[in-house]
Amino acid sequence: LPWPLAAGDWSEAEAELGRRGLQADLLWVMGVDALRAAKRAGVQGAATVVDMDLESLKLARMLAADAPANPVRRWIARVDVDRWRRLERQAAASGAVVSLCSSAERDAFGGIAWVVDNSYPDPGPPPAGLRVGPPILLLVGSLAYQPNSDGLAWLLDGVWPTIRAARPEAELRLVGRGLAAAHPAHSAPGVTVLEDVADVTPELWRATVAVVPVLWGAGTRVKIIEAFAHHVPVVSTTVGAEGLAVEPGRHLLIADTPREFAAACLSALADPATASRLADEGYGLFRQQYEESVVTHGLTELVRQMLAEPRDQPGEQV
Repeated sequence: LPWPLAAGDWSEAEAELGRRGLQADLLWVMGVDALRAAKRAGVQGAATVVDMDLESLKLARMLAADAPANPVRRWIARVDVDRWRRLERQAAASGAVVSLCSSAERDAFGGIAWVVDNSYPDPGPPPAGLRVGPPILLLVGSLAYQPNSDGLAWLLDGVWPTIRAARPEAELRLVGRGLAAAHPAHSAPGVTVLEDVADVTPELWRATVAVVPVLWGAGTRVKIIEAFAHHVPVVSTTVGAEGLAVEPGRHLLIADTPREFAAACLSALADPATASRLADEGYGLFRQQYEESVVTHGLTELVRQMLAEPRDQPGEQV
């Protein structure tokens, strides 16, 4: 097993499932570890869907972008890439329908899979008068998650000083848990860390620009869909926007070096007309493809078809 799964303990869940003796028309599991646990517990499904991230792809990209300095950890990670790939293939070979969040992941997977977009409920129009005062750059996400923490370090070291030099009144707000008490973000000029936010909507409505400094990873970033839903213009890296049906320059701005990323943020701050156009185009794409009811409807139809007429070709993009 890959290292993260080897330490997992599903015994309590397996015991509970075993006591219930479940026979299901549809077995839907989140991840290959949950699939393994359900099968060990004897759960039987006439149809099975496994909704998963491509952990093999994520880990391979981490090794390419930020390989551990410790040679043992680096070796374990390389071995785990192959272990994850084997488990992902086994899930598909077991007869389960694999559900992924982008066509790019399906291409990387190399097998038949559903593509079910990540989604977000429409929060409605932002209240008038919130986006006044000094500009706010907003980063939302779990800051203990390594792609986010690596991206934050890149932002603080190479991007934020340039923005502060040009716009000293600007504020960078970090919304998410996981930063250590000694993390430099807590003492960086113009940076505010908000770990316990019950509702992120007010933060998004106040934001001038949402930043997505993701340097490696897999899947698609809900933080971009979330910003689109709240009419916030987005500046992202190429990796951050991967898998989403976005056009750079139309729906968001893309930049991959610290200098370019800072320039893109400053451009959005300096040109309200361009920022408004990006926000409108992003919201339009959100309503068309990523709004919760749109994705739910397409997924419901796929499941109905699968249950009514089991077939070898699970389906195309939702």
